[in-house]
Amino acid sequence: MEEIYKARHIRTTPRLNLDTDCWIPYADVSWEEEGIKRIQLLAGPSDRFKLIDQAEVYAVEMAMTWIDTEVMGKFHPLSDPDKLGTEAELITARASIRRP
Repeated sequence: MEEIYKARHIRTTPRLNLDTDCWIPYADVSWEEEGIKRIQLLAGPSDRFKLIDQAEVYAVEMAMTWIDTEVMGKFHPLSDPDKLGTEAELITARASIRRP
């Protein structure tokens, strides 16, 4: 499933966990920022969704929530130093591809 949300491209790719017989929601969010392509990979719980459709809906909602948080973070810088570790982990998970 693919969707555009707040100028971000969301692509979901649920995968079947054979150990739990449940679908794992995966999403990648991509966008361009100052000529650089950015990608954020997201994964949901591995033991909750028996139907692929449920995992896809969860993946889209998970991506939208991440986008809302990421966009708001640009307008409201972190003031709590304890939250910096969580934000830093998200930033390191991003991939950047400079376009020629």
